[in-house]
Amino acid sequence: MSHSTTLLDLLSSSQAQKEVTANSLLDAASPAMLFGRRAPTTAALTWGYYGGTVLVSGLPTQIGNGTVALTASATNYVEATSSGVVSANTAGFTVGRTALYTVITGAATVNSYTDQRTVGGGSIGTPAKRIAAPTWSATITLDWSSYDVYRITLSGATTFTFTGATDGQNCMLELLQDGAGSRLVTWPATTRFSADLPAPTLTTIASKMDRIGFQANAGLNKYDCVAVVKGY
Repeated sequence: MSHSTTLLDLLSSSQAQKEVTANSLLDAASPAMLFGRRAPTTAALTWGYYGGTVLVSGLPTQIGNGTVALTASATNYVEATSSGVVSANTAGFTVGRTALYTVITGAATVNSYTDQRTVGGGSIGTPAKRIAAPTWSATITLDWSSYDVYRITLSGATTFTFTGATDGQNCMLELLQDGAGSRLVTWPATTRFSADLPAPTLTTIASKMDRIGFQANAGLNKYDCVAVVKGY
């Protein structure tokens, strides 16, 4: 109830077909039930959840009811990605994902659980920029479903793979030359450059940083270069 005088249709002990009113109220409240525990499909080490219509990158997207497997004798962290994919792990909530539940399990059953969802159903993900600084390697896969900005110190020639971005997502790379400098990169086949913004030649000076921005086109599975700023 929003106030002591409610706008909702209340049940009375004398009314007929109480289930009709109850179901109508639940239907109206269904956005707040997004990713809530679904008791009929929660059993043993299987966690059931409700789906619904949510905003993913500003677009209404239908998420179906589903289940995830839990790990026995552990604290399980159930979470959702920015595209609405639900998973569970035993390490902790992932930066940039939406925390749903912590579930403590025994050898074969759920012992207890805590609802970690917050008010504001209907939109998932984290509005703030999600930033990661992975350790350098010669080949790096950047999962944009978890982050918007990757900060990487280049210690050698690097080949990138891009994955996971939602349609229209802005993806920023901050590439820092190490103390030696002159580190080169190979862009994924899924990147596109234009006449105005051709594939950039990175700054070669040691300890200087370049920012390269892409925008994802999910329909074409392409990442279009939209910004190049060099020499910070």
